[in-house]
Amino acid sequence: MVGTAGEGDCQTDTAAVALVIDSRKVGFNHHLLSVGMAFKKCTRPLAWSVYQGRKEQSRVDKQLAFFKPVANMMPSAVEISGVGDTEFQSVRLLRWFGSLNWPFIIRPQGKITML
Repeated sequence: MVGTAGEGDCQTDTAAVALVIDSRKVGFNHHLLSVGMAFKKCTRPLAWSVYQGRKEQSRVDKQLAFFKPVANMMPSAVEISGVGDTEFQSVRLLRWFGSLNWPFIIRPQGKITML
């Protein structure tokens, strides 16, 4: 199952937005891959996909297939950046974001100590 917000929900008058990316277990043997658009101190849902799978990280192929249509929804005049946890740190995915000139920030797990 795949969904997207209506076009009217994606419009912004700001010059920059952050795409907040997440993956969660929803029910038995199902996961939700979602992206929200953060601006003006709030995050609005933009797109989501539910897929069957074990409690493992979503594969980069699924992630790329999910994010490519999202990229087409983004206005070209807006500066885009991405934020996600360590599940989204594959080299292929980060290179794809880089090819769009979209910086990507990886949120480390709370257990990591910076020296």
